[in-house]
Amino acid sequence: MIEIRNVSKAYFGAPVIEDVSFTAQTGSVCGLIGYNGAGKTTLLHLIAGVFRPDSGAVYLDGEPVYENAAKKAQTFMLTEDPYFLPGASLNDMRAYYKGYYPAWDDAVFASLCCAFRLERGQKIGSFSKGMRRQAGIILAFSAMPDYLLLDEIFDGLDLSMRRVMKSLLGSYVAKTSATVIVTSHNLRELELGVGRIAMLRGRKLSFAGSVAEIQKTHGTLEEYFLGEREIDDAAFEGIFD
Repeated sequence: MIEIRNVSKAYFGAPVIEDVSFTAQTGSVCGLIGYNGAGKTTLLHLIAGVFRPDSGAVYLDGEPVYENAAKKAQTFMLTEDPYFLPGASLNDMRAYYKGYYPAWDDAVFASLCCAFRLERGQKIGSFSKGMRRQAGIILAFSAMPDYLLLDEIFDGLDLSMRRVMKSLLGSYVAKTSATVIVTSHNLRELELGVGRIAMLRGRKLSFAGSVAEIQKTHGTLEEYFLGEREIDDAAFEGIFD
């Protein structure tokens, strides 16, 4: 279980998130949504223990994550633009992560490389954006984390790969009872793959609850999201007249 308790974070005095609290249950996939700049990625970094909250705390199964090496070794964050060692192949990244994640599974790694049809010895730098995204997915699942944080996971994936990703997530959680948090602007895909949603708006949490609750009151997650818009559409009218 991931617990975010009254967490706030600012950069150079500018607040990014303020007094955010919600819980992602063990064995579930929770969606985290919000407009650009709402603080989603910052919150994922706080959950991963990369950043220290200015106030509040993040707990993984009751233990604070910041400066907790054991919990960090059970946590994998796949960023929107995954980092790979310069000149590295998937085999190189396997060796790198295997030394850090004690639950690393070579059989999962080999199966996913085969399923995605990625050459393990080829330099990742030569991959397309979608292939690099797939490489990150392979490494994330192979680490077998108890806490999996996926930032804009559907970005760069075509329709068939997005379907595969949702299936993999469901299978992984069913097998491991991991706690997963997913951010995405692809709300239709997210709506079909998660049970609960947390939404950040204006640096604060504006909603935390089930997708079914949103569907009951708003019809779809997309309609709810659009209803929370802060953009003045009228300000963009007539610009090219």
